Amino acid sequence: MLGKYQYQIISKVEAPDRQLRVAIRLFFERKDLLAVHTLAAAAQGILTDLARPKDIKIIFDRLDPDLRRAYRSAQNFLKHADKDPEQQFAFFPEATKFHLFEAAVVHSILTQTMSPEVTGFLGWFLKTFPHWFDTRDWPEFGRIIDLAKGENFDDFDLVLAAIDKEYHQAQPESGGS
Repeated sequence: MLGKYQYQIISKVEAPDRQLRVAIRLFFERKDLLAVHTLAAAAQGILTDLARPKDIKIIFDRLDPDLRRAYRSAQNFLKHADKDPEQQFAFFPEATKFHLFEAAVVHSILTQTMSPEVTGFLGWFLKTFPHWFDTRDWPEFGRIIDLAKGENFDDFDLVLAAIDKEYHQAQPESGGS
């Protein structure tokens, strides 16, 4: 503690975990996608930096360099203003879900865990874009797709309710005496 101010010790894995969980909730709450994008891209950046030395496959690394530059353009615009403070940017909100996806995948591989938010988001993403993935290459996706069968992922409120239910089920019952 510094004087009367409290501080938290945060690891390099905890920071993007928290950013990602909040970004996913904001996404399903239909909040400002610019804010969601900023959190998702920040989490993705840290997770990518942590994953590369461990030889974890990064989808972003497989992109054409020009596409990679375009993919990062919003992130760079949103965190830098030192060179051209008058610049404007054509923000493409649809890209946000791909930053969330990359961050969720890398996070789950890096930590070998999936928070309810990550599970909910990956379920939504894989159900929304099933033709993009061969579950033989990604067996963990097959499990998520199986869990998502019969779920209505078009209703974001139901996804949020499922996330909250997962947290509630993980909490130990408080027994009264």
